[in-house]
Amino acid sequence: MAARRRLHDPVKSFKGATAVITGGASGIGLATAHSLAKRGAQLVIADIHADNANRAASEIRAAEAFVGDVSTEQAFADLR
Repeated sequence: MAARRRLHDPVKSFKGATAVITGGASGIGLATAHSLAKRGAQLVIADIHADNANRAASEIRAAEAFVGDVSTEQAFADLR
């Protein structure tokens, strides 16, 4: 039986990198945020729900919350 390939390298470091996770306050976005934080990334949790974004950012100490709808060009520019 062939060995299974992993979908990601669990030891890959993202130290020094910053990731913006849209929809990062719940579901797949939140799981991605936790995974990247464990690997050393600084995060911006972007979500349209303020309470959820702030809760996720406080859970993940290497994160900041951004509340807004990044589907608009202006809101995306506000991330900078």
